[in-house]
Amino acid sequence: MKKLIFILILLISSSYLFADDLDQFKIGPHAQFSLITVSDGPELYATFGHTIIRIKDIENNIDWAVDWGKFDFNTEGFYFKFIRGRLNYLMDVTLFRYALQQYVMRDLTLTEQVLRLDTEEKQDFFEFIKETYKPENRFYKYDFFKDNCATRIGEYLLNAFPEVVRFNAPYEGSQTSYQRMIQPHLKVKPWTGMGINIILGQESDKEILNHNKMFLPHDLMEAVDNAEVYEDGQWLPLVMDKHIIYQSRGITTLSVPPFYRQPLPYTILLLLIGMILFYLERKQIISLRIYDIVANVILSILTIFLLFMWLGTDHSATALNLNILWTFPWGLLLIQIPFMKSNKLKLVFTSFLALLNLWFITRGLWSTAFVNPSLVPVIVFVYFHNIHIIWKKS
Repeated sequence: MKKLIFILILLISSSYLFADDLDQFKIGPHAQFSLITVSDGPELYATFGHTIIRIKDIENNIDWAVDWGKFDFNTEGFYFKFIRGRLNYLMDVTLFRYALQQYVMRDLTLTEQVLRLDTEEKQDFFEFIKETYKPENRFYKYDFFKDNCATRIGEYLLNAFPEVVRFNAPYEGSQTSYQRMIQPHLKVKPWTGMGINIILGQESDKEILNHNKMFLPHDLMEAVDNAEVYEDGQWLPLVMDKHIIYQSRGITTLSVPPFYRQPLPYTILLLLIGMILFYLERKQIISLRIYDIVANVILSILTIFLLFMWLGTDHSATALNLNILWTFPWGLLLIQIPFMKSNKLKLVFTSFLALLNLWFITRGLWSTAFVNPSLVPVIVFVYFHNIHIIWKKS
């Protein structure tokens, strides 16, 4: 508890240390610009790490952390705006020692990459930061995939020096999607991974261009590692020096949980129990009346939630969510339709549902879509639940 309070004090005290603009500050030719990558943390918001820029100029007494991942808790309707994707994030500049203390207290590894920039490029970067720090520019509409702490820096490096900075492999990799790129970070949090796979929409499954692959801090670090800058008539590594500022002591080390703590065995168990129950009711050994009500209510709530995240929020990542195809309680809907009492029509529709679910589960084999393996038994279970409802009175 004391640790949490101390971190909160640092967060509050390290914000807004400067005036509304940075025009009074300047840098010299020996200033250093570094990319600082923070390792993944145990908290949900820290699942994918973090990126900040460090500006160090001993001559001008500057050692700053430039951070595009802050938000103002005093914003009116903070949580409502956060849920609906309408919360503005902000760019903040703090003393680097305060930022370092925060991550040391949380025992997260910090990796520093000192960028090879000439005097003019450093000055351009500094002017960009000063301009962005102005009150009218600091706030921006956060987007998990397209506009975050990493993309702001990556986009600047790509666009500010297009003729002198180039990114090489593995930045230019094979076909992939946002959903597939976040999976390595979710192996240590399999339940979170399954939940994220349910809530993300079609945008996350689309094939992404090379420059969009730098949306995660670790991938930005890797891309910068392999980038080059044209200097003195030759291409040189963009990174002059790479080192660990702070190495985690293992207090918050994340590891893949054992199989029994992952969702897959429990979703398989759910499917097996469901199949047994459906069989027993078919044989008129038990009644699943209460189960039918509870299951349909759960599916309805989940479908409404996904529709809300799609249509009721500004989150582009949750739009056009195809998971609704299997969460929708089709059985509950179809038993209300009089002509669906025909066994032939029931057979046609249940066959259609089977093909629809098969397509949804296997579409990742020929596209960049991704379906969490732990979800497959759940999808099959829901399919048989719908069949059970449709054929129940036959």
